Amino acid sequence: MIGAAIRTAREQHGLTLRALAGLVGVSHVAVCHWEADRKIPSDRHLVTLAQVLGAGDLVTLAQVLGAAPTCDLVTVARSLRPTPPDQLVTSAGRRSSLRRHMLVTAGASSARPSSPVPVTVAALYIDELGPYVRMPDVEAWGETRDARRYDGPLPVVAHPPCAGWSRLRRLAHPDPDRDALALLAVGQVRAWGGVLEHPAHTKLWAAAALPLPGDGADAWGGWSLEVRQVAWGHACAKPTWLYFVGVRPEDVHVRDGGVPTHRIAGYRWRPGDPARLKTASAAISRRSPPAFARWLVDLASSVCTRRAPSHDGSRIQIADVRDGIEADP
Repeated sequence: MIGAAIRTAREQHGLTLRALAGLVGVSHVAVCHWEADRKIPSDRHLVTLAQVLGAGDLVTLAQVLGAAPTCDLVTVARSLRPTPPDQLVTSAGRRSSLRRHMLVTAGASSARPSSPVPVTVAALYIDELGPYVRMPDVEAWGETRDARRYDGPLPVVAHPPCAGWSRLRRLAHPDPDRDALALLAVGQVRAWGGVLEHPAHTKLWAAAALPLPGDGADAWGGWSLEVRQVAWGHACAKPTWLYFVGVRPEDVHVRDGGVPTHRIAGYRWRPGDPARLKTASAAISRRSPPAFARWLVDLASSVCTRRAPSHDGSRIQIADVRDGIEADP
C-alpha cells in the first residue's frame, strides 16, 4: 500500500526516517506511521513528498489513494521533475549530504527551463532544513553561508536567533555573540527592506528601539505587527512579532483561526488556557510553516517595486510607505 511506496522511494534516495521527516517538515514518528500504513499523509504532505522524492513517486501514491478531494495530486506530480539518478544522496545521514540533496530536489522540482523563476528575496538566519531552501525565488542564507555577510541588494526575510531574547530565555545558555545576530538582522532589514520575525514580547524590540505592534512607524518607516503562526499551520499557537520596512500595511492580510495541537517546551500553563497540550519537539517549535514562510517572502518581495536610489547614489533608500515620504535615518 502507500506505506510501502513511501518506504521504497525513501530507501532509493538513501534517506533515513529522520532525514525524510526533516525535509517534509514532520516528525520521524509521522513518517513511521505512514510507512506502517497506520496513517495516510495529507494532500499537502504528499505534494511535499513529491518535491523530495520525485514526481513519479507521487503519481504512484496518488494512484494508490485514488482521487484526492482537495488536490489533484496527479496533475501536480506531472508538473514536477524527478531528481536525476546521478544526483541522489548516497549518505543522507550526514548533514552536508542532506543539504545538498535538499537543494538538488528543490531545483529539480521547481525548475522551468522556458521561464526561470527570478530570485527576489534573501532569507537570512534560516533553518537549513526549513521551507526557504525549497523556494526557487529565495536566496537562502543559513549557518553554512553565514548570513552576517549579506550585504544586499535583495529585500530580506530575517529569522535571527531568539533564545536569548524571548520569554523562555531562562532556559537558554548565555551566548552574547549569537544574541547579537538579532541586532545585526535589524540593521539588514532597515538597509534593504523586508521583514524580521521574532517571538512575541521579545526583548529585542526594546533593545533596538523598534515600535511595538499598534504603534506608529519609526524613522526608517518600519512598523510592527503581532500574528499567531497556528493560523498558517503551525502545531503551536506561537504568537509572533513582525517588523516590516518598506511594506505597506494595506498589503498585509493577516490570517485568523487555527487550533494548536502542541505547546512549546518551557511554556507555563495558566488557568484559563486551553487544555494541556503535548510538548512540540525543538525542530517543530523552531521551524516556520511553509505557508507562513511563503507569506513573508511575498510581502518582502513587494519592497522591490518601491526602492529608489539615494541622493548621492551610494545606497538604497526605502520609501516610508506609511507617511509617503522617504526616510534617510
